[in-house]
Amino acid sequence: MFLKNNFIWFVFVLMALCAIELNAQTNFVNGKVIAFNKFPLKGVNLKAKKSKNSVKTDSLGFFKISCKKKDLIRIELEGFESQYIKLKNLDSLFVNLIYSNNNNSYESVIANKSLDKSVLDYCVENLLVENNNFETMNSIFQNIYPGANITSDTGSEKILLDSQGPNSAFADPYALLVVDGIIVTEISSILPLQVADVKVLIGNEAAHWGLRGANGVIEITLKKGML
Repeated sequence: MFLKNNFIWFVFVLMALCAIELNAQTNFVNGKVIAFNKFPLKGVNLKAKKSKNSVKTDSLGFFKISCKKKDLIRIELEGFESQYIKLKNLDSLFVNLIYSNNNNSYESVIANKSLDKSVLDYCVENLLVENNNFETMNSIFQNIYPGANITSDTGSEKILLDSQGPNSAFADPYALLVVDGIIVTEISSILPLQVADVKVLIGNEAAHWGLRGANGVIEITLKKGML
């Protein structure tokens, strides 16, 4: 009986310690998602890679999501460029999504009621340049989502989009770099003022690049005449 009671007590303590450890590795992140550096976005999808939790922003753009430590948050909404943010001791996020600015994006935003039509019309007419302004960035690497790890390899910077390591044994562990549709080996010489758009492709989004894009793709579009 004594041994049985001790065993039960041991199991209870072990379960309590596991619960404490699990709770210590999980935290809530609050935040807000806007567009055009001003207007709150409704219905934005946020998903945490490690915790698998997902939420949508409310009518004022606010959200609250349960995440693991150093989790990777995917933020996406039809009509806008997706963003990925890696949590590093962050408990709050303030995100400005970049409007894609094409016919499909306009229709998607209106259909999903992410922004009122009058607001979107005003933004498209007056705020596109400000919304897509990369010139305030210190370097090209600041244009890439915060979850990217920049490393130095043989004298040039390389980009790791997933800290858990390469997703293909046959591909370079680093992200594929593409500038104006052409694969390049480095982008450090590109100035932020030259950039018109940056897309980070992961998983199925990068499938059209085959094995070369198995560990993610950074697609950079330069302003005309800036090459």
